[in-house]
Amino acid sequence: MRCSMVSIVVLKGAGADTQVLLLQRAREYLRGVWSYVAGHIEPNETGSQAARRELAEETGLVPHVLYATSFCEQFYDAGSDCIMVVPAFVARVDDACAVRLNGEHSALRLADVRCGNARAAIR
Repeated sequence: MRCSMVSIVVLKGAGADTQVLLLQRAREYLRGVWSYVAGHIEPNETGSQAARRELAEETGLVPHVLYATSFCEQFYDAGSDCIMVVPAFVARVDDACAVRLNGEHSALRLADVRCGNARAAIR
């Protein structure tokens, strides 16, 4: 199986101060939708290489660490009439870094990530 896209969740901070980067899409497809960094894998590029490149292109950020997760998004792409499988990555960036958006996004937000007690959430 070959994947043609990657998604990247960007995290800043640590512990209770962790924030996730959200980007508002500017182009016609999904205009106005808040999302994370995502993009296509170029020929002869690995998923992790694509994740680093897309992160730099869309935000100007360079992660100090990049994790491959065990999570893959799945969705039906009507244009190619197939189910797309998109591996997810998590990028940790320095707290002092500045985000520089390209034309794909019109705004950004850093949302607080609150990790609650898993047992309490299940009850």
